[in-house]
Amino acid sequence: MRVCAWAVILTACAGSHRGPVRTAAEPEASGLGGSRGQQDGPPLPPSPPQWVGTLGSDHPLLGVAARTWDGARVSLPEMAMRLGAYRAILVGEQHDNRDHHRLQAWLVRYLASLGTPIAVAFEMLDVDDQAKIDRALSQPNVDAAGLAETVAWSASGWPDFSLYAPVFEAALRADAPLLASGLPRAQAMQVARGQAGKRFDDIRARYGLDEPLSEELGSALAQEMQAAHCGHMPERMLPSMIAVQRLRDGLLAEGVRSGLVGTQRVVLVAGNGHVRKDRGVPSLLSKVGVQGVSVVGLLEVDPERRALADYVADHGSAFDYIVLTPRASDRDHCAELLKRLSPDHS
Repeated sequence: MRVCAWAVILTACAGSHRGPVRTAAEPEASGLGGSRGQQDGPPLPPSPPQWVGTLGSDHPLLGVAARTWDGARVSLPEMAMRLGAYRAILVGEQHDNRDHHRLQAWLVRYLASLGTPIAVAFEMLDVDDQAKIDRALSQPNVDAAGLAETVAWSASGWPDFSLYAPVFEAALRADAPLLASGLPRAQAMQVARGQAGKRFDDIRARYGLDEPLSEELGSALAQEMQAAHCGHMPERMLPSMIAVQRLRDGLLAEGVRSGLVGTQRVVLVAGNGHVRKDRGVPSLLSKVGVQGVSVVGLLEVDPERRALADYVADHGSAFDYIVLTPRASDRDHCAELLKRLSPDHS
């Protein structure tokens, strides 16, 4: 579990050529196929990237991918081929995990190779930066490093750009529109203070963000907020932090929805919490009639959990596929947070 102080959270089968065959429990696909007109089906995915992280290298499930609707293992190339049948592919992450971004880049490259126009939406790019991004993309020889300067990434609060560079490079090589879909920090702070204003009223209305949550969903979101803060978020702050989370989800859903108007396929790059089906972006997309959505959760292996069934049981309601990767860090984030909160900390 990644931990962040409340102010931080405000920033922020390879052998088959026939393509996916949907099972009874598999999400409804879009029928894109993306075969470039070949009679023998879409191209096979390349080999997935080698892991660069070493934490968890001895874990028996490292590199395992599974479909959550039946718990079956799948190869990463098979998963990628199945994802090629969908209009919207939402790929989660742990923000500081380099291997997650390398996998995202691999998926973007493969999906772009299918011949269907593709766009990539990013939680990490604030909606306020869209005009600057579009101007940068209109220039010849734009590269990932130049894009990072354009959006002042180093001051954004996101992890070092070198972690994200592979995803942006893959999108740029595919000549894909980049959709800025993140909530600006200033607006997040206003919502957290109960001063949301009217700027995103259309988003709130379109996705029903002001509608009361069910008791079950409200409780789940509150637990998620508390877990991210080691149980030390003041109870009085929970409603405003949930409002921030819901607005973030609304903007991400709008990035996907609007992107599908101008292209045939959108990949969303966002945190695992935002892309989960039970209470994140997919549930909002269903409200506005977007179909052909599939969700991938990129999860770190847990040294104490060595049975695939445990991961499927925990995440089956959230994702269509899970992929188990090395851990980015073994730091005790809760201990660090509690130390910062200690009266003796200076």
